[in-house]
Amino acid sequence: MKEIYQILSNDQNQESRLSQIANNLANVNTIGFKRDEAVFSQYLDSSLKQLQGAGQTAAPNPADSVWPSQLTGYTNFQQGSFQPTGQKLDVAIDGDGFFKVRTAQGDFYTRAGSFQLNVKNELVTQTGNRVLSTKDNPIVVNPAIGTPEITTTGDIKLNQAVVGRLAVVKFQNTRQLEKVGDGLFRAPDGVTAQPVAKPLLRPEVLESSNVNVIDEMVRMIDADRSSTVGQKVVQTIDDLVSQLIQSARSG
Repeated sequence: MKEIYQILSNDQNQESRLSQIANNLANVNTIGFKRDEAVFSQYLDSSLKQLQGAGQTAAPNPADSVWPSQLTGYTNFQQGSFQPTGQKLDVAIDGDGFFKVRTAQGDFYTRAGSFQLNVKNELVTQTGNRVLSTKDNPIVVNPAIGTPEITTTGDIKLNQAVVGRLAVVKFQNTRQLEKVGDGLFRAPDGVTAQPVAKPLLRPEVLESSNVNVIDEMVRMIDADRSSTVGQKVVQTIDDLVSQLIQSARSG
């Protein structure tokens, strides 16, 4: 029965949605985290697609075609709130943009500006990835010379001398970025980062996660209810089919 297929499809989507919401809630306190959201659409079954490919443009009859729902996830890049820390190497981007970092797998991008120095005095993220400068090089900061400071333009100073400037880049379409964990995003092949001409940074501040706990709980309740209703409908249909079979056997 096509109706059961539609219900099961929706149920699978709701389970995926619940997993997505759970991950958002798990990262509510993760610096620079961007929440994932989902949109639902419907798609035609293969037979109807073939008809349309043959040039038939008539409106489909829902009774003749399966229209299961399809979940499409995306990352919401809305800016999170700012959290003062007083730490000299903490910095947040006010507005569009990402910090560029170098990993063993290549160059990635992040909004998490909780930086520190490694044993080579290189500026790195909390997971050890090197932060890049506008010259596409790691930034070396020697604390023996003086206390490092980050300015609102991204300059890193030691005793008023600029030793590097943080690379702050942007993308024409942020939805093309792929989330890879640890607050990092990867740009697919063919997608190029562009430097932000005049970035505005907030020194000694971090950007909080943009997850709203209340919103996520509401979404979780909605997804759970939708999944429960679908399961009850499937059970009801299954009971009716069983009754019909028993009735046919008795007759």
